[in-house]
Parts: sequence; structure tokens; C-alpha cells
Amino acid sequence: MQSGLIIPYNKSFTLVMEERCRNFIDEKLNFDVFADLAMNYTKNSCPDLLKSHIWELIDENEKLSPCVWNTLVFYIIYIAIIDKEDEKEKAIYSCMLQNILVQRKGHWEELRFPSYLLKLYGFMDAYLKNNEVGSGDFPNDFLGKMFGDINSLKTTLNTEEEQRKLKIIGKYAWKHHLEEMIRNGEIQYQDPYLKAMVFLQYLFENRPSVFIHDGVFELIRESKFLQSQKKETLDRILETIRDAEIINEETERSKSSVILRLISEEHITDDTFLQEKFTPKEFFVCVYYELLLESILN
Repeated sequence: MQSGLIIPYNKSFTLVMEERCRNFIDEKLNFDVFADLAMNYTKNSCPDLLKSHIWELIDENEKLSPCVWNTLVFYIIYIAIIDKEDEKEKAIYSCMLQNILVQRKGHWEELRFPSYLLKLYGFMDAYLKNNEVGSGDFPNDFLGKMFGDINSLKTTLNTEEEQRKLKIIGKYAWKHHLEEMIRNGEIQYQDPYLKAMVFLQYLFENRPSVFIHDGVFELIRESKFLQSQKKETLDRILETIRDAEIINEETERSKSSVILRLISEEHITDDTFLQEKFTPKEFFVCVYYELLLESILN
């Protein structure tokens, strides 16, 4: 009802739709297909692959309106995430949807089923937290041994506990390295969007593990690294980045990496999205999650 959808079908018909949707997930769904579904959801449409799958079990004379087709699209997206038992795949699908929805920036009210949509966010952050590398208190005792008598550790460094402590130390060292990098002004670009792009590329090319929670958003905020309040159209931002030639265009991107594919001019989108304005911090967050997903997929 929240999106003006009233389905005038009997219970048996809706049960058939339920069965076909779940069957579609079992037989057809993969990351590329999910991306196509999410793209169609944002456009209030339905991909032919799903239509042909549904038509296999219903009467040819049965007419389904566009809003019903799009409802089936969203239903598959919803249950593919909510009912997924594999936590990694749940996180990937959730992040893919989040990244694709950026195309509706400035037009969120056009998305249907908003209260259900909100339930599909956040699974990537939860997955990273649950699989965090180097979790636990800082091992002061272990650090003392390293500086005091490293030879005494040589026979025990291969134990699981010592390896865990080394990873904790590594996590803190990596965060400090990023702080020093920002503090020393190692990124020379003055344009805030170029600064964001160069920093993010360095972050994901050099981060020891994608599962290190280094508090990068807090780091950016506290260091005032991207303090500029300017707003630029996405079209202009992309042009600035392309002109700087800082992107490896040979890198293959997933379908859900909307902005990264636009930078490489692999993906055509409507002019409305290209004219949306982003602050440097907004742009940073969007590209961060695209690169995060790419690093997990690869």
C-alpha cells in the first residue's frame, strides 16, 4: 500500500509468484544478475530474464502491470538479502544495492517500498566488523617483549595467540601510517575530489587486509582532510579525475561500481545523475564503498 500497489490476484496466484521468485534466486541469481535487478528497481522496470522465468508457469493471457513486475524485482532483491544464510554473500548483495542506489541521489522519494529498503542496508559494515583482523586490546606486553628481547619470541611467534597480537600491532601501525600520510601532506593535489580519489586508491592498493577496520571515516573527519564545503556536479568531478590521469582504466569493475565505471567511461547513465552535486565527503564515501566491494570480490 505504501507505494500505491494493490494486487487484485487470488492467493493461489500470489503463491505461484512466491515460488517463482525463490526459484529464480536458486537457479539464476549471481552478482551480475543481482546488479541488473537493482538497476531495474531504480528505474521501476523489470529485466527480460525475470519476465521469461515468470512466464514459464503462468497463463499467457495473464496480464501483469509494470508496477507488479517491478514489485517482483524488489521482492527478489529483498529476500535475496534478508534470507541469505551466507553472511559474506549477504554483505556483498547489500553493498551492491547500496552502491547502485547512488544513481537516485536527489530523487530518493521515487524509490518504492522505502521502509523495506532501509532494512537492506548495513550488512557490509556488520560483516567487516564480525571478520575484523586484529581485534582486541592493544598487546602492550607483547610489544614490550619485541623491543626488550626479540630473540625470546622467535620460538613462539608461530603460535596463534602471538600471530593475533602481531596483527593488532599491524592494524595500529597502518592507521598511524595513514595519519602521518595526511599530516605530512603527501597527497599534493589541491582539488578535494582528486585528493579523495588518490587517497582511496592508495588505501585499497596498500591496505594489508580489507578486513582491517581502520576507522577511515573518523580519520578523514578529525584530520579535516576533506574540509572543503564545495559542491560540484558529478559530470565535472569525473572530468577532473579523467584529466588528471590517475586511474588505472584497465581494471575491470563490477556492474555495481557506478562511479568507478563512469570514470572509465564504461557505463552510460542518464544526464540527471551526472548533474547531481556531491561534496568531497559525499564523493569519498560513495567511491570508498565501491572500492571496498571491488576488493572483496577480487
